[in-house]
Amino acid sequence: MTSLASLLISAAFLLAAACAGRLVSGTTRSDKGPASERLLVDASLGLGVLSLVFFALSALQLLRFLIPAFAVLLVALGAMRAGSVLSDVSAVLAGAIHRRSLSSWLLALLLSILALLALIPALAPPSMGDWDSLAYHLAVPK
Repeated sequence: MTSLASLLISAAFLLAAACAGRLVSGTTRSDKGPASERLLVDASLGLGVLSLVFFALSALQLLRFLIPAFAVLLVALGAMRAGSVLSDVSAVLAGAIHRRSLSSWLLALLLSILALLALIPALAPPSMGDWDSLAYHLAVPK
């Protein structure tokens, strides 16, 4: 269950990074391009800016003190542009659903199968073959 929570937190962080990227790139670009391109550029720009901020905070050894404040600031800044980013996400998803070519359905099926194959081991409990994690989580604390 923690893997699913990690996946949801990662998706929320990516969405917040896209919102921060939209805030940064909103001054230099118009919204006339395709929604998928805007979303990709904004997410990439937002993740780049966030990685530089995390690097600067950790280089100054302030990361452990400022991480809650940074998370609140990221959510507050992202809320300013969340509407336009969510409309782009819905436009991309609607465009992917409305395409009815065989190649797009096969690609969607392949990506769904790969996502399911990655999700099943992530949700599975540790087995006896995974001795290191069992020893670390059970024997070492005992």
